Formats: sequence, structure tokens, C-alpha cells
Amino acid sequence: MNEAPAIRRVTPVQEPVAHPSQLGPGMRINHYELIRQLGSGGMGTVFLARDTRLGRRVAIKLLHTENPEFTRRFILEARATAQCSHENIVIIHEVGEVAGSPYMVLEFLQGQPLNKLLKASPRLPPARAVG
Repeated sequence: MNEAPAIRRVTPVQEPVAHPSQLGPGMRINHYELIRQLGSGGMGTVFLARDTRLGRRVAIKLLHTENPEFTRRFILEARATAQCSHENIVIIHEVGEVAGSPYMVLEFLQGQPLNKLLKASPRLPPARAVG
């Protein structure tokens, strides 16, 4: 029987954060220094961050909820993604919790959202679409 992994509680290096929405550039989650916000929606925020131990850039996806069901689904998403190994699937490095909300640390990939790409060129050549 597969059980969802426990979320490790993490204390930010700086002042304790009451809510993930208070996180911003220059702050830290564990050994990850937040550089800038990459995107935000109703359910959470994604930051570009620097792994201070390994010196690499990562993306940190924060879920803005303390709802146990959303947290469970978030962790299941992380577990399912971690089980996959393919060049078109992002690598998950870690899951944890900050200010009562879960986060996952992902491989940072350069690029642009598909919707922006399609606005510039709504009909992609087949080779580009496959890529």
C-alpha cells in the first residue's frame, strides 16, 4: 500500500511567515532563496529560487491553502510526477510545508507559457508543436 509522504515542516530562515502570500524575493524557505515570482493564481504562487546548497536555480510552487484535501491532492500530484522520468516532465526535488501550506521544489525550466507562444503564432509548425 502506497501512502502519501509526510510533509516536512520548514521554518523560514528570516522572520516567521504567517501566510505564504507574505513570501517574496530575498526571503528563504529552508535553503532556497526566493529570487522573483514567476506566476500566481487562485490556488498558489510559483517562485524562481536559488538552492543555496547546490547553487542551482529551482522553481518553488506554493499552495495557498491549509485545506487538508487540497494538501493531499498536491502531495499526490508531487508523488505521481516524481514517479515519472521523461524529458518533457519536470523533476521534483523536494516537498515541504511553510506557514501551514505545502510547497514543492521543481526543476527550473527556461521558456514561456504555451498561451503566450500561441498568441504570437497561433499555428505552430508540426516539428515545433511536437518539441
